[in-house]
Amino acid sequence: TPGMVNMVLDPRGNLLFAATVPLQKRASESAAREVDWTRFIELAGFDPTGLEETSPEWAPPVPTTRRFAWNGTFPTRPDIPLRIEAASWEGRPIWFEVFPPWQKPLTPHVAERSILAKSADIIFVLLFASTLLLAAFLARRNVVRGRSDRKNAFRLAMAGLVVMTVAQIADSDMIASSRVVPTIVTILLRDSIGFAAFLWLSYLALEPYLRRRWPRTLISSTRLLSGRLSDPRVGRDIFIGVLAGLLMQNLWPIIRFAAAATGVPMAPHTVDFNAAGNLASAVSLIVGQGIGAIWYPLFVVLVLLLAHLVLRNRVAAIGFTIVAFALFGDFAEGLEWLLFGAALVAVSISVLTIVRWGLLAGTAATYTIGVFHEAPLLIDPSSWLFPYTLLFLLPLVVLIGAGFFLALGKQPLFADAVLEG
Repeated sequence: TPGMVNMVLDPRGNLLFAATVPLQKRASESAAREVDWTRFIELAGFDPTGLEETSPEWAPPVPTTRRFAWNGTFPTRPDIPLRIEAASWEGRPIWFEVFPPWQKPLTPHVAERSILAKSADIIFVLLFASTLLLAAFLARRNVVRGRSDRKNAFRLAMAGLVVMTVAQIADSDMIASSRVVPTIVTILLRDSIGFAAFLWLSYLALEPYLRRRWPRTLISSTRLLSGRLSDPRVGRDIFIGVLAGLLMQNLWPIIRFAAAATGVPMAPHTVDFNAAGNLASAVSLIVGQGIGAIWYPLFVVLVLLLAHLVLRNRVAAIGFTIVAFALFGDFAEGLEWLLFGAALVAVSISVLTIVRWGLLAGTAATYTIGVFHEAPLLIDPSSWLFPYTLLFLLPLVVLIGAGFFLALGKQPLFADAVLEG
């Protein structure tokens, strides 16, 4: 629509991108005035005097009459170069964008992908298809033989249905139209019912096997599904899971330090800034992280089961699962092996948490890492994101606090000897 403006800001509120759809017809024949780009450059967090004017290279996303470009460096990282490009339409600013060195232009040809990326695609397709077939076969087999826990399978499926539905409703832009609403509702129900069916099928397939081979993976999740919310083991596994998620999150500063030592610029981590736009989007992100938190541990255990059936060795099955999931990472050019090594460490923590403490701990760990990866978090109280930061961190504070105190059972926080001494 003419006049529509699209803007992108960084976590500190600095301008990264702005584009305006111009009018379809020229308003007048009057002479176009010059645009003062100083204000735009300052809004992007740069000192205009520290930039050097150069020739434009990037194509604007909208029609323009004049183009501009500057070279410079990041204010906080003078060793990393960047470009700023802008354009005007008949004397009006129409486009402004900051280009970091890791941003690559789109090409009509398929870029050559690394061996790791190609291997990850093949392994993922094979594993996903194999685990779905295995789950369907084992679920039917367990139901026929009367080995499955149908009650908890149904409860898990209903929990997944509610989480998926709430997240999608909060994230959707519904229009009050008799023609549009039925279509949106159909799509929401399709995705929610499909997700619930996957959870139901996976639990029916896994529960008898885990009860026999890895019983500790089921104890806390079974008690939670049965309504034993105050069980100390439930609290313990939630607490341990959140700690495992925080441990994985703290790998990122180490990765960035190692990347800086190699001299290869690493793209900053991107988050979902739309979640900070309104309360509904924030709720969608908070609840939506529960989707991955529920299905990821089940998928890990399905792969673990498949590997164990083939390799006939528990340690080998765990090792295969760790390597397979580590390959699913996004490996930037020039940092493939560094990021793969970091992925191995992170996935090892995740898989071993599930194997040692169970599905519930894996769910808590996955939810924690998901919030830190997707939510825009900033500790500066003056930032426009700070109220949303508190909202995004609230579920984690509740989980770790409730988990800790539930794990204590009815024991006091401090022993009498400590209080008296």
